[in-house]
Amino acid sequence: MTLDLHKLEHLVAVAEEGGFTRAAERLHLSQQALSTSIRTLERYVGVQLLDRGHQHVTPTPAGQALIDDARALQAQAHAALERARRIGRGQAGHLRIGHTPAVTAEEVVELLTRARTEERGIQAHVRQLFPDELRDQLLTGACDVGLSRSMPADTGLTRARIAEHRLRVAVPAGHPLAARPTVALADLSGEPLTVWGEPGSSAYTDLLIGLCRQAGVEPDTRRNPVQGTPPLTAVSATGRIAFVTAPPGPAAGGTAHVIDLDPPVHVPVHALWPAHTTCRDRDVFLSRAGEGVSGAGEGQGSSPG
Repeated sequence: MTLDLHKLEHLVAVAEEGGFTRAAERLHLSQQALSTSIRTLERYVGVQLLDRGHQHVTPTPAGQALIDDARALQAQAHAALERARRIGRGQAGHLRIGHTPAVTAEEVVELLTRARTEERGIQAHVRQLFPDELRDQLLTGACDVGLSRSMPADTGLTRARIAEHRLRVAVPAGHPLAARPTVALADLSGEPLTVWGEPGSSAYTDLLIGLCRQAGVEPDTRRNPVQGTPPLTAVSATGRIAFVTAPPGPAAGGTAHVIDLDPPVHVPVHALWPAHTTCRDRDVFLSRAGEGVSGAGEGQGSSPG
């Protein structure tokens, strides 16, 4: 017997649904058939994969390890089918890119231009996703590569640093700092700072706070009440400052002003993708977009992101 992708799908469904009843409904199977499938898989693996409690079913450590790898295998199988179908139809290369709000659409286009994907016959489809959505889509194979600032490579994902951007400060037009050509991080002491995730729950927020603390500043962070909007929009709407990677000068129709930090500070762009998978178009993009970037190819490790 070889490892059966259908049985792995059954295992993942039971774990995600927390029991056999809902998993069977999701898979359009009888509970008996699903239970038999899982027990057959456990016999093949040789260890118990699920703890069957009275109220809830949870994976054992061995089961969780297999589930993590199963998601990557399912993603690889899905990608292989789609690639074969595209080639059979004579279609161009296809690369599905997700990016967190911390990486702007303009910066994604810049990376695609650097990688010369269009010249290489690769058609890119780009969309913005929050970190949890991006992680799920990468693990299920719905996305080929994700771009973020600080999102970690959880189990089943690989991460590499492929670019960095200069960090700047955006302030409302008319703010006392707006007339200055540059500011230091220390100049931001006492300024309300708009962030998009609560400290401790957003790795990018934690990165920005860490940069401030290195400069001796304890930032007064306030979460943006409108999620998904660009930082410059939040600056003009809230009257608070924000860290951005936009060019210096007037912005947001003149309602905000972007100022260089001195000394300069840079923040990374990380690419994430399903571990143990192959995708020629993704490899082309990563190799070209990340050329000359120190730290590229960190691999698994170390979030919005």
